[in-house]
Amino acid sequence: MTERFKWLTSALLIFCALIMGTPACAQTAAAQDVLVEDVEIRGNRRIPKESILYYVQSKPGDRYSQALAQRDLEAVVQLGFFDPIATKFFLDDGPRGGKVIIFQVKEYPIIRDLQYRNMKSATESEVLTRFKERRTQVSKESQLDPAKVNSARLVLRELLAEKGHPDAAVSIEVEDISATTVALIFNVEEGPRVRVKDIVFTGDKADFSQRRLRGAMKLVKESGLIATFTSKDIYFKEKLQDDLERVRFFLGNKGYLQARYGEPVIEPAGTVTSGIPLLPIPGLQKKGPGLRVSIPLEVGRRYKVSKVEEKGVTLFQPGVISAVSGMRQGEYANTKNVQENVYKGIKDLYGTQGYIQAEVNFVPKFTDKTDTEGEVEVTLEVDEGRQFSLRRLEFIGNTNTRDVVLRREVVLNEGDPYNKRYWDISILKLNQLGLFDEIKEKDAITRTNDRDQTVDIDVQVKEKGKQQISVNGGVSGFQGSFFGLDYSTNNLLGYGESLGISLSGGNRSLSASFSFSEPYLFGKPISAGFQLFAQKYQFIGSGFNFNNASQVLQSSFFGLSSFNTDTLFTQQTVGGTISLSSPGYVFANALFGRSRFRNFANQARFGLSYSLTATATQDPAVNRDADPNNNIPVTFEQPRILTSRVTPSLFYNTTNAQLDATRGQSIMLSLSLSGGPLGGDVNTFAPSFEYKRFDPIFRKRTDKPHVLAMRFRADTVRTFGKIFETPSLSFIGGVPIFERFYLGGEYDIRGYNIRSISPVVASDSFLSTRNVKATVEDPADATKRIDAPTGTVDATVLRNFTFQAPERTCTQTLNQASDCNVVNAQTFFTPIGGDTQFIYNLEYRVPILSILSVAAFADVGSVFNSRKYNDQVTSSNYLAQDVIPGGVLLNPSGRVATQEELSSAPKDDLGNAIGYRRVFLEGESRSFSILRNSQANQKFLSDVRSSFGMEVRIQMPVINVPFRLIFAYNPQAKTDLTDPKVLFIERRTAVRFSVGRTF
Repeated sequence: MTERFKWLTSALLIFCALIMGTPACAQTAAAQDVLVEDVEIRGNRRIPKESILYYVQSKPGDRYSQALAQRDLEAVVQLGFFDPIATKFFLDDGPRGGKVIIFQVKEYPIIRDLQYRNMKSATESEVLTRFKERRTQVSKESQLDPAKVNSARLVLRELLAEKGHPDAAVSIEVEDISATTVALIFNVEEGPRVRVKDIVFTGDKADFSQRRLRGAMKLVKESGLIATFTSKDIYFKEKLQDDLERVRFFLGNKGYLQARYGEPVIEPAGTVTSGIPLLPIPGLQKKGPGLRVSIPLEVGRRYKVSKVEEKGVTLFQPGVISAVSGMRQGEYANTKNVQENVYKGIKDLYGTQGYIQAEVNFVPKFTDKTDTEGEVEVTLEVDEGRQFSLRRLEFIGNTNTRDVVLRREVVLNEGDPYNKRYWDISILKLNQLGLFDEIKEKDAITRTNDRDQTVDIDVQVKEKGKQQISVNGGVSGFQGSFFGLDYSTNNLLGYGESLGISLSGGNRSLSASFSFSEPYLFGKPISAGFQLFAQKYQFIGSGFNFNNASQVLQSSFFGLSSFNTDTLFTQQTVGGTISLSSPGYVFANALFGRSRFRNFANQARFGLSYSLTATATQDPAVNRDADPNNNIPVTFEQPRILTSRVTPSLFYNTTNAQLDATRGQSIMLSLSLSGGPLGGDVNTFAPSFEYKRFDPIFRKRTDKPHVLAMRFRADTVRTFGKIFETPSLSFIGGVPIFERFYLGGEYDIRGYNIRSISPVVASDSFLSTRNVKATVEDPADATKRIDAPTGTVDATVLRNFTFQAPERTCTQTLNQASDCNVVNAQTFFTPIGGDTQFIYNLEYRVPILSILSVAAFADVGSVFNSRKYNDQVTSSNYLAQDVIPGGVLLNPSGRVATQEELSSAPKDDLGNAIGYRRVFLEGESRSFSILRNSQANQKFLSDVRSSFGMEVRIQMPVINVPFRLIFAYNPQAKTDLTDPKVLFIERRTAVRFSVGRTF
């Protein structure tokens, strides 16, 4: 081939030279002999020569080609580093008779600085975000490409138009910083902000008012206080177009299926003023040019459905598709039904059978009856497609969690017909594990094979930290300050096991617990676990003597930390719990078969737990010392109380996350039974109900939507069988005081102190003494006492200071004839807790930044006794002590001296009355009180408390718990400190710091 080419070339040259001899042939011959001696790059500063030459195909030693050199120039320009106008190539003669190809380039400078002068309506971050969305490729450290810069200028003008400045002018200025870098400056003249003054619909509007039509618009509003604050009084064509589609959808929901709108007419409308009407506050009142938006509208006829026909349906019985569509004969047509039920509902129905490619076509046939009414025949054309099955399911990203942990939560098996509903349930159950960041629909990559009719799914997961630390705590006027630390390993061996240790302490409480749970016991869908716990808790009993109002205020601010712990009651609890739970489908399959109640059973879980606890309550140390004056006049003292309890429960959950759910609901039903055949000291049963719901309101499709959250909880406790009798306040009506209900605090009604809301009853305290005797100081030793000499103390003295409690034959009146001396020492009020509570919490949660959010809340609750209780006697053991501290002064006849006798008696040199002597009355005394439970008058709604306000929450990423600053207003706060029933101060407004969640 080479020899033949050489021969032909030689022949051509000879032919041209000898026969034709023309200049063209001479040039051809010359071109064949010209070689490329070198290739040079000139004008480059930042880009290395070698990087450019890599894309140049002309090489030294090759024959020169004009076409190839031109293609090399285009390749250099296409690198994007050089100005295409200033970049070119030319030839130079080489020293050896060849050619030197020279590429003269001009590099784009680097944008070292980017400025937006006089721009006020938009922030730099907003501009850069918009540049990124529109892919303008203009930013710091990028190249200054004039075409891209001009594109960025247009994008900036568009952004300013969205901000209400449609006439904004943007010019470009470039300042050199160095030979290769520049500063790019956008000079902005925003001009006046233009607001929408009037929105008017013209044409056939039927009976719809302007206000109703404007109400369907969400993005563009007439200028006003709220519209100005939310920047919705700005005309922007794309947003107005979206709103007009909303108006058409609104009319379609009313049956006007052929409603149409024309091109809006935008015209000046004079001056518009925004701000608060009739309140010209400087800075809020703004004036500027206004716009009038006129929208031609033709509502058309209102159509009723006259017929619904199905075509192409073979999988379902006739009428099923029509029923799912929501189209009812004789009813007005509704575009919402078409959108949600026809296009989505029917497709989802087929998806439950594996027909994931089914398509539905809504075909209307309109018939006009009158000028305002019409009928529509609807044909639902269905292309069912083919049934697909799940061929393969893979999980990606679970480095610690075994595949089996994820697969056992999936209700679809490989080889089963693909069911979209069951797959959605599976994603929900995977999220409820709490082992991963929320798995979204986009994380499940679905691939279909039309030939094999199979579906492959790859699920991307991101594991949460295996070790988790949670913190809780706060400051309360009732519970004091406290701080808790929870450590848990939620995936111990990769099979979902969890181990937890919880420690909490404060100035009046200590607690510790250890727990372990296994989600699949012996490979079966049965969760098993146990918990061991211990707690010590000090609390204030009623009747505590607050010395002054400032001390009360101090107690409310600082959690009563200034009070001596010797004046507090102490409750100690130790115990353990074992629990079992299983998914609802296990029971549903066994009792009703696989197909019955499957949707409910997949979301439900049945549980059973057994707990054994021992609780003891001890009176304050001041009640056990030798000074009766500092005693707390009630007693909660109770030796060990053993509680044996079993609790069956039902938990239904469709929330999309364990914590901070954004959608879904949950229901918790339980019934605790203690005593009876289980043994123990306490015979009670306590049903409980809790309902939670989470609904996204705004930004529904984002990762951080606005959420409306609510919780309702109701509890009650009752006794049965033999009621446990005790002479202390540790039991009320047979129910342990620690199992009765109290409200208040950061976890139910946020504006009140913890456990400060409770039914309050009167308690009458009586003196009770026995074995009273008179003693005097020992003359030989003043630190000792001896019995008073016989005859020096009248018998009535001992009798008057021997008090009987109102029990047995004694009544509450002085009755010497019946040998009773009953004295009511004082009456005070004490909280006894309720046997029933209702709590309702409502929150509107708004995320602000990644870890910052705010929540408006409303808490309402009531705790009360739903039945009447008998009066209850509380008493302590007799203690040997002085009946009257300091003793009494007797007159010469041995009776208690009166003030008149002491005033008229002769005095010695020391001022002591002559013939009078002091004796001490020693004996045994006890506390004895009657709790007036029968006089309680608290029923449901008689003492409802509520709290309204706002929280600022900072979600701590490591400890996975929010720090909360709570601002609350309490409309039913009891602030009258002179009311004896007000045991703890309550404020109309409160500010609290807390750690944790209300629900």
